[in-house]
Amino acid sequence: MKVNGVSKHGPLTPLGTADDIAKKYSEIYSTELSSLVNSSKDIEFDCAQYQFSAVAALYDLTQRLDLVKIIDKYCPKREPGLSVGTYLILAAINRAIEPVSKNIFYDWFKTTILVPLYPEASKESLSSQSFWKHMTGLNQNLILKIEDEISTKIIDKYNISTEYILFDNTIFFSYINTINKSKITQRGHSKEKRSYLKIIGLSLMVSQGNNIPLFHKTYHGNRRDSKQFLEVITKLQERTSKISNNSGYITLIFDKDNNSDEIIALIEDLIIQKLHFVGSLRFNQCPELISLDRSEYSPLVGKQFEGTTVYRYQKMIFGKNITVLVTDNENLRESQLRGIEENIQKCESEFRYLLERLKKREDGQITKGKKPTVESVSKNIKTILTGDYMK
Repeated sequence: MKVNGVSKHGPLTPLGTADDIAKKYSEIYSTELSSLVNSSKDIEFDCAQYQFSAVAALYDLTQRLDLVKIIDKYCPKREPGLSVGTYLILAAINRAIEPVSKNIFYDWFKTTILVPLYPEASKESLSSQSFWKHMTGLNQNLILKIEDEISTKIIDKYNISTEYILFDNTIFFSYINTINKSKITQRGHSKEKRSYLKIIGLSLMVSQGNNIPLFHKTYHGNRRDSKQFLEVITKLQERTSKISNNSGYITLIFDKDNNSDEIIALIEDLIIQKLHFVGSLRFNQCPELISLDRSEYSPLVGKQFEGTTVYRYQKMIFGKNITVLVTDNENLRESQLRGIEENIQKCESEFRYLLERLKKREDGQITKGKKPTVESVSKNIKTILTGDYMK
């Protein structure tokens, strides 16, 4: 290590050979595993061959929350093999650590500490066919009921505040075959610029600070955010009323992509049911703020707001008299400007390269390849200007 720029050597402890290290950790894990696995099962195994820490931690969490019991209450066992709840938590643990297809799920399973914990699991019971056969017992109504109970238990057990909750829609691209007839995967605008792939939408509501998911809904990838928000807003209110540990108002926070006259009017009605909201506006909704003098802003109180000032006023937007807060943070502004400057430099560099190639084509130095046209050059320019704010 370095101290004041000078290299320093600390005390060294020899670890021994690779066999010594393996033996040492095998003994440690044997002790931990013996307390984790029911000793009455009299299971013997070599700890060194199993994935342990992350798998055991997630398994322990499922036990603390009784996830299998909650799921199986709504999806009683009908088929031979594992229960629906067991299938789901095993799949969830895999997704969190090392996602694999259901065709090779058992190959992953047998390398983990889950083997002695689920001795009834077999290659046949963990096959893709068996997994999806058990999933037919689930539907949207059951999933909502399961989510209600799990969310309530998490909030109560870990004292999660529901005073402020955050909502957002996002999309994910998928590798589902383009000729697949799936209704939920659609062509749409992908932020990753992968417009050639089908996308899936996800509505998610989480608690503030620790981001515990409290509601989810998948939707067609080509649906507008505001339309999706309008569809789920009453469901969000229903979920918050069921799981909330806050006797006062709940404040729902969302971004400008969810704005519309219809949504704001609906939320205003929900305020009667103790649901407040904080949204976000676009520049064209408050153009007068662009030229507002910074002397009009007041500093916010609190260490977490250090360096941030705010301007507060009332304005008619969406047919409502709404309180508008405009914040200004110098550090954030400088970092945003640096990002814009980097985009400008990148665009200028690409434009110089394009101009250089066009001149070489004009001078006869480049003769191979397709001759550029107004249409092809315009397309190149449009591609170069895809960075934020470059248009």
